[in-house]
Amino acid sequence: MSVLKRSSLRVSVVYPLLIATAFAICAFADDIPPGGIPVLGKVSATDRTIEGAGSFLTSFLPGGGTEMTLSVTTRVTPKMPYDIQTMKPIERPIAKGSVMLGIVRGRMTAASDDSGEAKITFLFQKNGSPWTKSVMETVGVTGAWHTFYFPFIAKDEYKAGEAACGLYFGYKPQTVEIARIDVLDYGDRIALRDLPHNRISYAGMEMDAAWRADADKRIDEIRKALLTVSVCDAGGGSIPDAAVSVSMKRHSFGFGAVFNAGIAFPAVDTENARRYRETYRSLFNRGVEESTMKWVRWGSGTASYSNMALRTAAWMKENGIDLRGHTLVWPAFRYASPLPEIQSLSNDAAGLRTRISEYVRELTTAFKGQVIEWDVINEPYNMHRLHDTMMPLLSENDLSEWFKLAHAIDPKPHLFFNDSGVLERGGTNEAAQKYYLDLITALKQHGTPVHGMGFQGHFGTTLTPPEQLKRVLDRFAECVDILAATEFDVDILDEGTQAAYTRDFMTMLFSHPSVNGIVMWSFWESTVPNAKALFRNNWMEKPNGRMWKDLVLKKWRTDANGRTDTSGNYSVRGFLGDHEIAVTAGGKTKKTVASLSKGGAAVRIVLD
Repeated sequence: MSVLKRSSLRVSVVYPLLIATAFAICAFADDIPPGGIPVLGKVSATDRTIEGAGSFLTSFLPGGGTEMTLSVTTRVTPKMPYDIQTMKPIERPIAKGSVMLGIVRGRMTAASDDSGEAKITFLFQKNGSPWTKSVMETVGVTGAWHTFYFPFIAKDEYKAGEAACGLYFGYKPQTVEIARIDVLDYGDRIALRDLPHNRISYAGMEMDAAWRADADKRIDEIRKALLTVSVCDAGGGSIPDAAVSVSMKRHSFGFGAVFNAGIAFPAVDTENARRYRETYRSLFNRGVEESTMKWVRWGSGTASYSNMALRTAAWMKENGIDLRGHTLVWPAFRYASPLPEIQSLSNDAAGLRTRISEYVRELTTAFKGQVIEWDVINEPYNMHRLHDTMMPLLSENDLSEWFKLAHAIDPKPHLFFNDSGVLERGGTNEAAQKYYLDLITALKQHGTPVHGMGFQGHFGTTLTPPEQLKRVLDRFAECVDILAATEFDVDILDEGTQAAYTRDFMTMLFSHPSVNGIVMWSFWESTVPNAKALFRNNWMEKPNGRMWKDLVLKKWRTDANGRTDTSGNYSVRGFLGDHEIAVTAGGKTKKTVASLSKGGAAVRIVLD
């Protein structure tokens, strides 16, 4: 492995830095479907060399079997990956929803990372604020020339110049050579899953990885307890050899998914709507409504949104499904309603605080007694990067007051911060982790009722290793009582790895004592325009769907049968939750329901 020496020069932060580039668009022996239209065009190769304050060096040099190769050397680790980047605007219009394929060919010639690989991040984004990304994927680059594929859906309609494709190079000291970058537009002529994609792996995915045994041991210790069934006759005499069955009816741990009220409750009921509700009831015991409880919907004055939100709450209660409230404060003006009125407060911090407080009071009052948790503040860390963020107008004291207000109106729900980018991206986003650890610690020191941290868990191709997940969870468990995955999905086309990571992510979180739930963000493909779901449009299970069912309905579910001993007792270690117990002896059968908690449970059944 080649190791780069760190420069003694100070890092110069370069953001946003657009390096003038020239890529040779050449044909390789790739398995690329025909019909894709290049949108980047060609750029003439040059020998221009660009250097920036000792932190990086780029140059064009012959090699890689092409006319020219871009060589990028990172000399000093920058603060952020995007501090060293190259971007190329599109030269053709793209329709919203078009199926696209990004192509990059590259190799590493020097690396300092322990993996022995260099890193690059491919992205396709709006060429201007808010820089909305259709795809952003980080890959490891080895010493051999390799072609990487990045299939994606265009998130919007773009005219020439309105979107751009690029690469981030801002990682540990390394040298990467790039021989090709291209983006092909297939429109609606091919399915996303039919495009080539990168095989993805992560540390710890091996079936004999050491962390698995440790996790299973913790699961047995913290998610199970002893259930003892004593069977006797009407006179109190023990009944030996009685048949006993114990079947779990409801798990105490929250296994959930987002709920789309518009799909579930159409004006005229449909087969898909019925299938949606039935599947939801069978797989999940915790839910969150996708959009109607958000300010931009609830506060719009449109009765259909508020009616859908209240109908969802009633349906959840009727079916024994716990409801999470999402969300009270989402601090960007685009997420507020009515928008013109709220935007008029962009220079009036006091007026904005008052208006947010009114909304918090309205929503918590409307759902009092109907939710078990509230995402009180949603994505405050990520909101800082938006041009219409409210965060500069808000103080820590404001955030504290909204937690206190929600708690005063309804003291039963647990109150959360909720955000992405904390468990994701390899679990190494120190800035995001420190932001929340410092904020939660400061608020709690002043008596703020912050009960939980919600990790959204939107994973792309950079899959955080299970052991790193545990390190992040352990860190947060020191400052807040409850942790949860609130919007989990794995947005990759490699369905085998998607299923494996679903298993490993769920296993690690289920094995952590501070985690109380895992909520999927989308479970049916028709509600999401990508690969995240558990079921396809025709309701066929995907591999990750089978994995979810195997864990939730089989591996982590009590289903035991046995016979009482000579003392009339039968014992089993079961998962915490509600169980149906059936006892049969002497031609008589009796059933009862019992709740198994951490302290265990003893159930006495009289056969009379």
